[in-house]
Amino acid sequence: MYQLISRVTGFIWLSLNPRCQTINIYSEPKQKIQYETIDYTKLNKIVGIHNNKNGNDNYAQFENILKQTIQHCKVKKTKIQNPPKQDWVNKSIIHKINQKNILWKQHKSNPKDEEIEKKFVKEKKPF
Repeated sequence: MYQLISRVTGFIWLSLNPRCQTINIYSEPKQKIQYETIDYTKLNKIVGIHNNKNGNDNYAQFENILKQTIQHCKVKKTKIQNPPKQDWVNKSIIHKINQKNILWKQHKSNPKDEEIEKKFVKEKKPF
């Protein structure tokens, strides 16, 4: 009867349908970027042909021919980018790691202190 659509993460939508009892996951479309590049094999062939014809002509003429062939050899391409992934290491994990390291240094400097050892073991094994 109804369809609940909620955003689960930054890049996935979750669709729940109570009648069908199915879960459909839809991801955001990948970003497409268009850019121009030069087909160097085609450019080398054309410049080689012009170079053989002209021989030792002046530099300005060669430069004009090169610019024209570069414009002629440009190709449009499309690049599909994957969406960035969320970092799995967040502030709380970094805080726990730092806390464990501090306790380890304390335990290392005072190995006979049982209270520090218990805190370190407790922090080391969170489960």
